[in-house]
Amino acid sequence: MDLKDSKWLPVFVFLGLVIFVFLVWFVFREQIFPQAATQSEEKIRQVQLIEKIINLNAQFKKLSSACKTSADSLQKESYGKQLVGVISERNQIMLSLIKINPAKANELALTEEDFSYLPSYLQNKIEKKIEIEGILEILHSDNFDDPSKSTFQYFLRDNNGNIYELYLTSPITSPLVSNTRIRAKGIELEGNIAVLGEEYNGFIVLQIVTTPPPGIEKIAVILVNFQNDTSQPITKDDVNNMIGQVADYYTENSFGKVSLTADAFGYYTLPISK
Repeated sequence: MDLKDSKWLPVFVFLGLVIFVFLVWFVFREQIFPQAATQSEEKIRQVQLIEKIINLNAQFKKLSSACKTSADSLQKESYGKQLVGVISERNQIMLSLIKINPAKANELALTEEDFSYLPSYLQNKIEKKIEIEGILEILHSDNFDDPSKSTFQYFLRDNNGNIYELYLTSPITSPLVSNTRIRAKGIELEGNIAVLGEEYNGFIVLQIVTTPPPGIEKIAVILVNFQNDTSQPITKDDVNNMIGQVADYYTENSFGKVSLTADAFGYYTLPISK
């Protein structure tokens, strides 16, 4: 069959183009659509974590039920050892889920009914429901290469000095500063709290901290030269410009709490040579 004269030639050309475009997309999708590729990978990872937790929850409940009902002490000990392994594996996965999907972590958390009859050393290894008050501490990390990757981390320090990292289901919409008193509710595992959403009052501001008036720091800049070099390489205007840049930095990073002013004096010739 001569393809040049065939009525199927346009079809073959079209299919070839479709295959070519698909192969190009498949090979270069991460370079062409990096954000979409990353989001897709994150969704796949979340689904995998959720499936693993569901499976491990089923294993846990089966083993814990057998441990509870078994009359054979040796068999009960065996179930206990298996439970330790399941709990250890489950904790690693649950910690990952808390960090990327705290709402789902709360949904898949075990209840006290599931483990209340277990020995305390096993109970202490399982996530617990928690409602706690304390002082909010905020850590902000800038990514100057990609500002979209700049992050906020939230911590709660309770009245006993214990520090928990908070993973929020609902974003914080009102501006908050460190030292604000809050209440958090959710599940806690190894110092990490998956905070419930606002519909469950998972994050409540109890006392807003007002920003104190800015502090003004005064700086004296002394311009000097030497007996063997009385040149004046910079002027007072140059000093003011440099201090202005430094002042802007401190004002921004202290959230307006610190401002700098400077006075330049000199030139004064030191009684020494270079």
